[in-house]
Amino acid sequence: MNKKNNIFLLFLFMFCGVLHAQDEESMGPVHSPKLDKENGFKKLVIGAKMNDIKSILQKTKLDPAQLRNAESFLPDYNTSAYLVDLKKGYSTFLGFKVDRIEVLFGPDMMAETENAPDAISRVTIYFKKEGENQKKLPLKLFEAYGGAYPVIDFPETGDDTILWAGENALMVFGNYYGSEDAPKRDFLVVSFSSAKGG
Repeated sequence: MNKKNNIFLLFLFMFCGVLHAQDEESMGPVHSPKLDKENGFKKLVIGAKMNDIKSILQKTKLDPAQLRNAESFLPDYNTSAYLVDLKKGYSTFLGFKVDRIEVLFGPDMMAETENAPDAISRVTIYFKKEGENQKKLPLKLFEAYGGAYPVIDFPETGDDTILWAGENALMVFGNYYGSEDAPKRDFLVVSFSSAKGG
């Protein structure tokens, strides 16, 4: 049995435990109290205004084509993208070394006025695949954020995804193993995005 199958079976076991603990009326996305409380990573909170986090962003705005996942930038919704200065206290996440953090901004969907400043709509944290972090990082996420839903081949074939839900934010772990059409990627992803519809 290969490593991918071992990891999948581990997630499946944990997933079944989560489902068993819920009654039929509470079925749905697993709610994470920690995600409710934090809504992101330190100051990188969904809905945070540009001026509130400007000091931890690199000065140069990113062109959408420079994003590792350019498709995450939605021109009708996102207005700008920046990298985080990892030296400002963002070099690790749950004890794992961070390789890169991308932040997307867009109109504040929760604002009460039309001319409100843009707010964070998505935070994507990248980690290099090294050592045992493909296995240890998702387990640490389960430990910190509680049970979640693992999904195989979503959003594309060859992608393993785990989803946590909060009142205002969603968190996703992604590990792309690859498919016949595309090679595997050399990074892992943890991303935060808004749980509110646009």
